[in-house]
Amino acid sequence: MSNIIEYGSGSSEPSRRDGLPDRSFSGKGQHSGPVLLDISGDSIHGTVTVADTQFASVRVYTRSTVQSVVDAVRKTKIYLSGNTLTVKVPDFQVPPTVIQGGSSRMVFSGSVSFIQVGGRSTMIGGSGSGEDMVRVEVTLPRHSDIRADLGSGLLDVHGDLVGIEGDLSSGSIDVRGSVGKALVELSSGSFGIGRVTEGIEAKASSGSLNIGEYTGSHAKLRVSSGSMNLNVGRAAS
Repeated sequence: MSNIIEYGSGSSEPSRRDGLPDRSFSGKGQHSGPVLLDISGDSIHGTVTVADTQFASVRVYTRSTVQSVVDAVRKTKIYLSGNTLTVKVPDFQVPPTVIQGGSSRMVFSGSVSFIQVGGRSTMIGGSGSGEDMVRVEVTLPRHSDIRADLGSGLLDVHGDLVGIEGDLSSGSIDVRGSVGKALVELSSGSFGIGRVTEGIEAKASSGSLNIGEYTGSHAKLRVSSGSMNLNVGRAAS
């Protein structure tokens, strides 16, 4: 690839008192204007904000002290090639959470924040808790696009996009804004968009797709055993 700006030349890893890595990247001086954010990773919690800015920026960090999560932050690839901003978080394993109560023993894998037994909720801490994720915060200029391959990750988007392409296994993408074009493929994940203005193509096996308002001219939807909610607006054709 040509014109690649990698982590190290356009970013930094400031020292933190808690010793955890906190990495940042800015496209300032390298690329101005809209970008295509290509983000991938399994156990990540991403937040994207579309704002009145000329340059895209990225922050990658964690609140976890689990070594595999800390290493994943340090090994995350962040680079800019042309107008494509890539953030690639490597796969990592999180030790399971074990809850022991009397003669009962429960083992949870993945990101767990609480359990509910008999109507009572119990917070879970330690390994396997909701903190054991790589957190990614991205700020994009207006008129940008997103391509996301998240596995079981989470991605919250605040603002309007030209387009979004999402591939989810059991993850979740929530776009709180409008999207011109959307291309979605779900296994058992959930995908929500506030409004689609041009077109959408979606394939869901057992996932959940929710479109607050559809005002486009092209829709191709295929749902196997999943659920779909699409509200067609008056401007749709």
